[in-house]
This record gives sequence, C-alpha cells and structure tokens, in this order.
Amino acid sequence: MTAPLGWTIPSPPEGRDAPAVLRVRMGQRLDGPAWAAAATFFGALQMTPLLVLVALRLGLPVPGGVALVTAATLGLWVLSRRHLSPAELVLGADGVAWQQGGCSRFAAYGVITAVAPEGRDVALTLRGGRRVRLSGTRADPVLQSTVVARIRAGMTAAAGEIPPTLALLDRQGRTLPVWREALRALGAGGVYRAMALSVDDLGRAMTDPRVPAERRIGAALALSAADPEARTRIRVAAEASASDTVRVALEQIARDALDEGALAAVTRGATSSAARSVAAGRGGRTGG
Repeated sequence: MTAPLGWTIPSPPEGRDAPAVLRVRMGQRLDGPAWAAAATFFGALQMTPLLVLVALRLGLPVPGGVALVTAATLGLWVLSRRHLSPAELVLGADGVAWQQGGCSRFAAYGVITAVAPEGRDVALTLRGGRRVRLSGTRADPVLQSTVVARIRAGMTAAAGEIPPTLALLDRQGRTLPVWREALRALGAGGVYRAMALSVDDLGRAMTDPRVPAERRIGAALALSAADPEARTRIRVAAEASASDTVRVALEQIARDALDEGALAAVTRGATSSAARSVAAGRGGRTGG
C-alpha cells in the first residue's frame, strides 16, 4: 500500500486487527527548515541595520555588535522553525493529537464539532466555538480530504450514547489500589455479567471515543482482572490511542505496572481539556 505525503501507518500486531493509527505530517520533512531559512534571511536583512544602529548607540565594540546581530538572527531562526513547520498529527481511535508551534495538544472526537479544509490547512472547531488550524506547508487535496474524512468518521463514532453500565468503572475519587481492588471484586462477584457488561464490552470501552479517559483506564484494569490473557488486547488499545497520557497508562496496565503518576496525568489531561472547552465557550477564539 502506498501512503500519501507524510504518512506513517504502523502495522497491527500479528494476528490482531488493531484500529488504524495514522501519523500525518502536513507537508514534507524539509518544508519547515526551508520556510524558516527564507524567513530568517529576509528578516535578518531588515533588522541588521537597526541592530547596528542600536550597537552604535550603546557604544558596543565590534565583537559586541556582531554578537548582538548573531543572537537576534539565531532567535529569529528558532521562532521561524517553530512556527513555520507543518503540523504533525496523530489520528487515533479516540481523537486527534497535533504538534505545531512548539506545543502539543489533544482533542477527543467528542469535543470536535466541525472539520474542514481551509487553504493548505485543516480547520477544527471545538466544543464552545474555539477554532484550531492544523497548518500545512503545501497544498495537498488528497492528504487534506483523507484527514478530514478520518476525523469525521471519529466524530460519528463519538456521537452515540455511552452505555450506562460503564458507570461501574468510574473511579469516584478512590486511590489507585482501592479502585483496582473494587474492579477486581466486581469481576470476581459476577457483577459484570449481572449488569450485562462482558469482557468484550470492556475491550471496546478502551478504544471507544465516547468514553471518558479515566473510565477507559478503568475498563483496562477491569479487563486485566477478569481475563489474564487480555494483555495483548490492552497493548493494542494503547497503540490505537492518540492521547499520550492514555497510551502510557494502558501500556503500564498491560505490564501490570500502573502507577499513581500515570493515572494522575490522565486525570489532569481530561480536566484541562474540559477547562479549555469551558473557556472557549465563554469567548471563542482562533488558535492552535
């Protein structure tokens, strides 16, 4: 299979049908350095005379003036390199992660309300009205349409109702050892079966974009307690996640090594995403 521009498509584990995780660069690898070099060159032409005047005004010796111009040019290069590089995306089973402008962000499909191509970019509208432009460095309609279609498919999958029985997996403020023990007790007591929550339901919940991140971790913990052979399935779910914090937590569960730090990172990520949605709702602004 030939991948479009910038795509990396990892193969699923042998004998497993993993949800496709697509890693996408919205342009060629050298686009960022090329745009940055051009911006630095023309910017240096404009600012060098001004910096020379500043150096003369301050009475700096020649080496000091040269150092001032060099430092300003290097700073311009770093800023240009950061902000003119193409966005790098991870399209997972649970949402979209992107890196651009020196920042990394994640949005679950459930908080994306619209997606569309705009020029060389792909524009997302998040719940509350905030708009994000995923920057491209060259026009590629095939890449854009494929990204948009993938995100829309995720949005559709996230639009349904969450099965109420999954509330059994909620942490409810408990410490990790207490929560893990409660999930094991539920499995041992047959409560999952009584509430029509099967091992397959737990497996699907781990990658369901409708399910909150912390509840997905609960599903993985419950699955590992109910089925000792579930580690491969949990690793597959980890590989399908675009969220770094969720992926790390699932990988730790697959090794039976989940710690409070990884769990706290999942909780912080969910809390900060909710806070950004609320803030955007109070004053929708455009940003990345």
